[in-house]
Amino acid sequence: MLNEETIKELRKNEFPELGEKYYFATCRQGMPPVRVTRVVQDFVDGVRRRNNLPLSNSLEATAKNEAAKLLGAHPDEITFVQSTSEGLSLISQMIRWREGDNVVINDLEFVANVIPWFFLSKKGVEVRVINHQLGRITPLMIKETITPRTRLVTISSVQECNGFRCELEEIGHMCRRHRIYFVVDGIQHLGALQINVKKANIDFLVAGGHKWLLSPYGKGILYVNQDLIDELDPVLVGWRNVEVEKEDFYTAISTPDWSPIRKWKLRQETAERFASSCTDLCPGIPGLATSLAFLNEVGTDAIEARISKLVNLFIECFPKGRELKIVSPLNVSERSGIIVFQTSDDKKFAHMLADYKIICSTIYASGIGGVRVSFHFYNTPEEVELLCHKIGELSQKI
Repeated sequence: MLNEETIKELRKNEFPELGEKYYFATCRQGMPPVRVTRVVQDFVDGVRRRNNLPLSNSLEATAKNEAAKLLGAHPDEITFVQSTSEGLSLISQMIRWREGDNVVINDLEFVANVIPWFFLSKKGVEVRVINHQLGRITPLMIKETITPRTRLVTISSVQECNGFRCELEEIGHMCRRHRIYFVVDGIQHLGALQINVKKANIDFLVAGGHKWLLSPYGKGILYVNQDLIDELDPVLVGWRNVEVEKEDFYTAISTPDWSPIRKWKLRQETAERFASSCTDLCPGIPGLATSLAFLNEVGTDAIEARISKLVNLFIECFPKGRELKIVSPLNVSERSGIIVFQTSDDKKFAHMLADYKIICSTIYASGIGGVRVSFHFYNTPEEVELLCHKIGELSQKI
């Protein structure tokens, strides 16, 4: 359980920088714990001094196991990508499209979940756009947009421009009933809120590791429903995507009778079919494996409860003023770890907060947005109260 004494110890041992600033920008970039930065440095140092020893194969397996635990999936359904953007782009090209198919997106998304779908027009695929209503995208809006030719619905489980949390399970059940692929951009969700991809009938989920997952840039998670693997085509084909008769390639190529000239067969049963690079040799994998294990150790239920407590406190303490307005949905079921508010000059206000070492950001999409603050489990009630006090004080000066 996450109590204030536990948080105090974690801040001291894993997040010492939090004593120097007030960090409310996890939605832009998470703060890797000390154990993560240490394991990445150890990996780099190990590469420099190693003598033909194995690299991080075991840590890649650890990362898959921890990611599967976080998602409620099987490790065979997990592979790794460099970013959410890369994962969404790969998904857009895996599917065997037919002319006349359509994809359903919405106008709150970050561009990474927009651009790949529009470029399917050369394959005869139409993009159907849902325009938000007061910063929300509801299952009913999706139901009214899909057609008999809809092949895919994609949505961020938490919108970055206002923190809106969609009804994943209802959308997923709808997609499953209509045999529509369901794609989720989970980068503002994973690590902060609980999720079960099976319960929500999610077919694909992608999330970069550098935000709520508290990992360094350069590695993220791609989940592919195992039931779909053999009906999807890998975009990149190389030695990570094919089956070998030995335990792994490192073992195979160390065998005297090894020859690369053979009949290769794509992996049929695991998400490694879609691996985009040799991730096991990258320092991002030890970092991601360690951060995922850390989050699972703390507990996603405890993390979500902690974040909910901090968000509730912010809403309660938010100062009242003519120029101040929370624009994030306030219904409990629609909240996440992100809260966005507007002022008379959002960008200037964010800079004014930064002068007091209060770190936040500004962001917009389709008329929705403002000053964005986010709370992870390492933030404290005292910090939230100070933030609200400072917002009220500065609102009189802008």
